[in-house]
Amino acid sequence: MAREDLHFRLRIPEDLKRQIETEAERHARSMTAEIIERIKESFLDPVVLPSALYERVRMYAARNNRTANDEIIRLLEREFPVQWPASDRLEYLADLLGIIKTAATDDAINNFTGAVEETLEGVASGRVTGLEEATRKRLVALWQEYKDRENWADYEAAQNEMAELDEEEVESMERNHTTEKFADRPISPKAPFNPDDDEIPF
Repeated sequence: MAREDLHFRLRIPEDLKRQIETEAERHARSMTAEIIERIKESFLDPVVLPSALYERVRMYAARNNRTANDEIIRLLEREFPVQWPASDRLEYLADLLGIIKTAATDDAINNFTGAVEETLEGVASGRVTGLEEATRKRLVALWQEYKDRENWADYEAAQNEMAELDEEEVESMERNHTTEKFADRPISPKAPFNPDDDEIPF
């Protein structure tokens, strides 16, 4: 069905127009959208605070360098918090776990990160019980995504480290998984076999 919005000319004072322009830019929307949103809000049930309560809020807010409006919003946000989608929260925890693991120096922190990993591995293996199957599958998928990211980060770090090695160090890493260097250089594993050589590469 085609949308038929009403079009009409609106004359407003210049200073009000500038205010609307500023607010529209702050909210990343057009002036028309800003005006419509504000008209919609005007039809909502207004919240009227008893004057004595408002005064107490205002005094407390001023003592803490806040406006009464900011204080009211702060208190309402605390009492009516935004709920977290499980996937977003678990991804956030997985990212934190990675950060903690790279910087952990305390045994208690290491024990904590180990327990988190063990629990999530237990969810994946079925050792952790009491979860609905849909929830378990989602947790397993998120955990796998985290491990894939971690493995890729380890791979990139290893590649960057290899790029800084000289030819002999690369050879040693491929042979012994270390960058140890010896006075008598071992035969390269990449050296082709020559039957005329006195020594046979192995």
